[in-house]
Amino acid sequence: MSKKGGWLGLCFCAMFLAMGAWAENEAVYYPDGQLYIPKVDFLDRQGNVLRSYEALLKKKGRGWNFRLHGVSPAAKETDVDVSGRWSFQLHDTTDYFYTSTNWYWSTNFISTTDSLVVTLAQAADQTVSGSGETNGVKVLITGRVSDEHFFFAMFIGQPNEQVGLLSCQSVANGDSLEGFYFYNYTNGYDLVGGAFSATRQP
Repeated sequence: MSKKGGWLGLCFCAMFLAMGAWAENEAVYYPDGQLYIPKVDFLDRQGNVLRSYEALLKKKGRGWNFRLHGVSPAAKETDVDVSGRWSFQLHDTTDYFYTSTNWYWSTNFISTTDSLVVTLAQAADQTVSGSGETNGVKVLITGRVSDEHFFFAMFIGQPNEQVGLLSCQSVANGDSLEGFYFYNYTNGYDLVGGAFSATRQP
């Protein structure tokens, strides 16, 4: 067999193997050091498939060069808009406390009787600010939106002059927010947390 015929036969075999791999979605490693993968799935943060591409890897030294065919930018998860008037409800307060050597926790199941109404404004850079007052309880909010998440600090001033500073994070879903909060008091030895929900008002 001539050298030319040998290379031709090798290329024919490689094409035949590649065709079989395309049909069965199996990767093929070629004699020249290339690895062909018919399908590579790109996933979003929740593990959902955004797009599928074919991929070609080329051996270079100990590593691989990675190349995709037909690549386009992945779709950006759009940031939610939390602007508007919201009614917040705090739920199920949990108390964590420290006794010099150990942390303990207890659940008080405290639920507020009145919702806290706050008007939020979201800027172009996704920062958020807001304020409101309900039955003498004043609320200030500052935070930021990232994708479908809303992270913020809530400052609550009570008529009896007691105040609370809550660190909150939530997932926004249309006209509703669901999340949890933490705040501490008594020189930082007490950490209180709970869940909250909010609905956008007309």
